[in-house]
Amino acid sequence: MESKTQVELLHQISNIVSSNLTLEKMLQQLIALTVEVTFCDACLVYLVDRVKDMINRGGENVYCVEVENALAGAPGVYEAAVLGVPDEMMGEKVGAVIVPMPGAALDVPAVLGYLGEHIADFKVPQYVAVSATPLPRNPGGKLLKRRLREDVDWAAAFRR
Repeated sequence: MESKTQVELLHQISNIVSSNLTLEKMLQQLIALTVEVTFCDACLVYLVDRVKDMINRGGENVYCVEVENALAGAPGVYEAAVLGVPDEMMGEKVGAVIVPMPGAALDVPAVLGYLGEHIADFKVPQYVAVSATPLPRNPGGKLLKRRLREDVDWAAAFRR
């Protein structure tokens, strides 16, 4: 099987997505391409997160879902959302909104220490806002990050 470069692969994906195919046909072609790619030398496609949920921290990409998954295992965390916090020098910094376990106080330094052991240092949130109320969700259960971005006062948040 012929090996594909990343540029060739992205070009093929772009052509499939921009075509006038039905969703079913488009998915079939993308799956076929992915199956083909898994057999290439180091040409793997990883779907990590939505682009809008990626934080560009001074040129380093931080995927919110990766930090959120790490937070899910942190002590005292009931639920969490990770957002980009605007920053003049870095572009964005990593911010987290954490809801503590019911009836428990959250030890933010302990949570950050836990994260420091499980993810790269540049991915550990620089801002942590603790919320006593559940995170906002739509009727389907999807987290409303836009509303969180508007509601959180990062100036009052814990800073690392």
